[in-house]
Amino acid sequence: DNLRAEISPRLGEYSTELMGIMTDKKYTSFDISSGLKVTYLSESGEQKSVDFLSGGTRDLAYIAVRMALIDMLYTEKPPTLFDESFAHQDNVRAASMMKGIKGLCGDGYQSFIFTCRARETVLADELAEGAGIFKLS
Repeated sequence: DNLRAEISPRLGEYSTELMGIMTDKKYTSFDISSGLKVTYLSESGEQKSVDFLSGGTRDLAYIAVRMALIDMLYTEKPPTLFDESFAHQDNVRAASMMKGIKGLCGDGYQSFIFTCRARETVLADELAEGAGIFKLS
């Protein structure tokens, strides 16, 4: 119980920070409870499950939680792999997610994005000057 009481607020704080970046501060209060149940504070001030969010926004929330866990577990951040993680994102959410990944670079993350789509290449090129983009033929 003590461990959970210490970890949950830290996970919520980091997830909230990353979701603020990825949603232009539309969602600014996330909470992670036991069993990694993720909730957010709605515009009306009501605590709701992420199940009420759109599929794309829910994906962003769970990516934020995963990144929060990595942040807590590692002092030296391991490389982070995103394998077709943008597949279910519309263009707006994909750009938001790319902004979030770019923000992680400042926290010491090195990210690799694997995709078969050109959209992610364009986003990386636009948002992260100097991003190393490699195309396999």
